Amino acid sequence: MKTKINMKNYISLLLFASIFFFACAEDEKVKIAENIKVPAIVNLTQMEYFALSLSQAESVLRELSWTPTEYGFDTPIRYTLQVASDKEFTELVSIGETSSTKMELTAGRLNIGAYKSLGIVSKGSLYMRILSHVQASIPSVYSEVFTLVVDTYDPSPSIVNPSSGKSYQLKKENAEKIMDVFSWTAADLGFPNAAEYTVEIDLEGGDFSKPISLVKHKGLSSSIIVEQMNMAVSKLIEAGATANILLRIHADLGSTFGQFYSQEVLLSISTYEAAVSFPVIYLPGAYQDWNPENAPALTSIKDDGIYSAYVYFKNAASAFKITKTAGWDGAVGTDLVSPSGSVEDAGSDNNFKMTGTEGEVAVYYITVNLVANTIHAEPKTDWIADPRVNTWSIIGDAVGGWDASNDALLVFDDKNSLWKANVAFSATGEYKFRANQDWALDYGSPTKDIYDLSGPLKPGGGGENLLLPQVRTYAVSLDFRNLENPNYLLK
Repeated sequence: MKTKINMKNYISLLLFASIFFFACAEDEKVKIAENIKVPAIVNLTQMEYFALSLSQAESVLRELSWTPTEYGFDTPIRYTLQVASDKEFTELVSIGETSSTKMELTAGRLNIGAYKSLGIVSKGSLYMRILSHVQASIPSVYSEVFTLVVDTYDPSPSIVNPSSGKSYQLKKENAEKIMDVFSWTAADLGFPNAAEYTVEIDLEGGDFSKPISLVKHKGLSSSIIVEQMNMAVSKLIEAGATANILLRIHADLGSTFGQFYSQEVLLSISTYEAAVSFPVIYLPGAYQDWNPENAPALTSIKDDGIYSAYVYFKNAASAFKITKTAGWDGAVGTDLVSPSGSVEDAGSDNNFKMTGTEGEVAVYYITVNLVANTIHAEPKTDWIADPRVNTWSIIGDAVGGWDASNDALLVFDDKNSLWKANVAFSATGEYKFRANQDWALDYGSPTKDIYDLSGPLKPGGGGENLLLPQVRTYAVSLDFRNLENPNYLLK
């Protein structure tokens, strides 16, 4: 005979047992906590004064010692030295960890905690304690809190060279030469650290919210190449222009001690025009017959892992993938649906998919962030150019020939609604602008045999080939803001 179980009573019994178990566990924690003998710092006094200075950063102020925590049983113990700007330790800084009951307290170690807590101060109050922690089931305990009085110094790196006000005239013929050797002092913590330094630049008046990284280095100096500086500054200003640039050193000391920044110096940089290549990724999909070799490219203008472009979909509900090459290598897909989602390596079985109406055409402004692993597709109803266009490029003898391999791609400048690029023309020959690296849509000059650097454009067979008057690198702008009167500019 089967016994019928009353599920209501059964669940109640399980709930009671769980509550009883956890209550017993918490009671056990309380009993353990009541029997713990907390650590006690033995060679520190209340309101003790420490005048900290950079010149003595590595000096040992005290071999700090404390009595061991007694739990009533043997267990490995870790001790952490903590400081804060308030007695509640709401924003604490850990400045050392050990399994011993001693720690060398250097001026630099104490200063890093005081500086992170208080900033630059004279006779500021700093609170210190020892945290004792073992396994998760046993509560952590703390020593008595000591109040210290400290003078702090800035441990940030300091730029030695260049000095503020220095000017650099960059020239293309010196592209591979050393422009200067930048140097800086170390972020001084008073103990060995594996700081990584980044030389960062921004425009005068900028706040370094989106700095351009010039070089990363673990040392205290770096040779800066002319081409390297020119490419970096050209991400902030038009190539060939002159601008005042802020420069600083960013010291990364990891998650424990955080980030430090040097003073800023102001430099005058005159750049030269040069062909700039940008990192790209590709979007093969059903809307272009899954042909990765001819897939639209998304460009990272600032080389920061964020790629974007306008892409024309002949089917607004099309599936697609992201690839890192013009092939299937590194293909990425997901079963999440745009316009917003995450980018994840989901293999060949999954695709991204637009949410437009099946069978309709659409233009999307697609942004792929490979740093945050996100994708966003924004439908564009106010498309400022022909909606059949994914890309514009220059092709012809002036850029090496009329084969597709010679297309010099332009990049859409969303801020100014222009197609732009710095293009290295190789001959004083003929050229045209064309869409999608194809001849279905192209533009040329309305007048035959005219050598010019700007002017109106005429579509298709009615447009003559444009003629280049001088071989060099030009900043090219293609303007479709007035669709009835498109024009171009080379400068």
